[in-house]
Amino acid sequence: MRTFNFSLLGKNISLTQKQLGILIGVTLILLLVLYTKVIFPNNRDTVIEKRQSIRRIIVASHKLNQLWRQGTQSKLWKDSFKCKEIPDVKSLDPALTQCNPALLECYFEAQGEDNPSFVIKSKKGNINIYAEKIDGRYTNVITRSNREGPYVPTFAYQVRLTVEEPTDQYLDVLFEDSCNDVFLPRRIFGYGPYINEKRDEDWKWDNFGRFIYMDKFHVSYRKVKNWQKIDSSVKIPNLRKLYDSDDSAAIGLSLEQMKAYCAFEGKVLAGAKEIDAFSFHPGDYEVNRPQRVLRGPYPWNNRRRGNFLYEAIVKKDSFEFRNEYCKQINIKECEKLKKLHSIPKALGWTGIFETLGGPLEAVVNNIDPSRNLQGSSFYFGSSSYWHQIGKRGTWSGSGNGPASIKWTNLSELDGVDFDDPPESKSPEYDIAFRCMKEVSEDI
Repeated sequence: MRTFNFSLLGKNISLTQKQLGILIGVTLILLLVLYTKVIFPNNRDTVIEKRQSIRRIIVASHKLNQLWRQGTQSKLWKDSFKCKEIPDVKSLDPALTQCNPALLECYFEAQGEDNPSFVIKSKKGNINIYAEKIDGRYTNVITRSNREGPYVPTFAYQVRLTVEEPTDQYLDVLFEDSCNDVFLPRRIFGYGPYINEKRDEDWKWDNFGRFIYMDKFHVSYRKVKNWQKIDSSVKIPNLRKLYDSDDSAAIGLSLEQMKAYCAFEGKVLAGAKEIDAFSFHPGDYEVNRPQRVLRGPYPWNNRRRGNFLYEAIVKKDSFEFRNEYCKQINIKECEKLKKLHSIPKALGWTGIFETLGGPLEAVVNNIDPSRNLQGSSFYFGSSSYWHQIGKRGTWSGSGNGPASIKWTNLSELDGVDFDDPPESKSPEYDIAFRCMKEVSEDI
């Protein structure tokens, strides 16, 4: 058997290979005990505490995600909370509070900076989780333009959650506005109004194998203001909100600024044919490859008759308008019913709002670039031919005055003389916009 000879304190020592292995093993064990019990006695406990702290923060983030997704309908939200950023939060439609960073801001402010935002129960007692302010706010916009790193999202809102001492661990939680994304079901669609006499010339397209998402609402004033805070080069001198709420549509942007904002969110300005697809009711949901893509002019069904807007066109002056119609669409007759203005209307079959009525809406039209303005709006009365899906005018893209918009350019399509809109009370018309995106299948 092989032996090892060495000198220790002037004495010659001879060990076999097995004895030397045992000696080395014992020495390593003693060093480990010395490290954990004498030099760093709390290191193991600290690692465990940090791991547990992160787990508790994750539990708190799940609760916060419920508030993010459900808005004022969440159990976390109390009617007694005062909301400085959304003064009209009690009257605001709950759908507008979902995925709304201002509501999270209000929730944390209601808790107070020195009070825990969440209390997580554990075997050792309750653990307090706090929201930490960054640059004076609890929620901050994160994009690839203001953050670096391989995992930075295209657009999200950041909330930093911390655990109380002794670990002082924190976790940056990112929230994406998925509440506002509406998926387009896969099928064959048509572009523009369906004209029976020209059915052989119908413009059709499909989105099989594609993932297309459209904004549920118009881009809000709040979102555009956040964009300006991040990018100081963005100058919109005529920016204003459609109504009193910051969550109402942003007005006053040029066409190029609308495109730039959508790019800021990693999206593009909504397209005309995509808006049509999200708006025209297909009639039969199960048949996604129809021979003829029949489509009615209104979003509630695929028929013309039986809709009050059609009756208004047929009956003209004898048509009796009812205020209850203003719950379906925001048109000229609804101007005085201000309580209904903030309620989303004209819900399409896919889930997007303002498919008709409300402010004018700018789009990108790659099929017919001159028709880039959704005509149906609160500038027209119920008997106007403009209140039909796919009817579009022309906007120059800069300036919102009468000279920048052409209205009477559709008569060649169906022989109808479209009425000019009544004069706006302000020198400019209200033009809103929304964004859309297409994502790859492997995301």
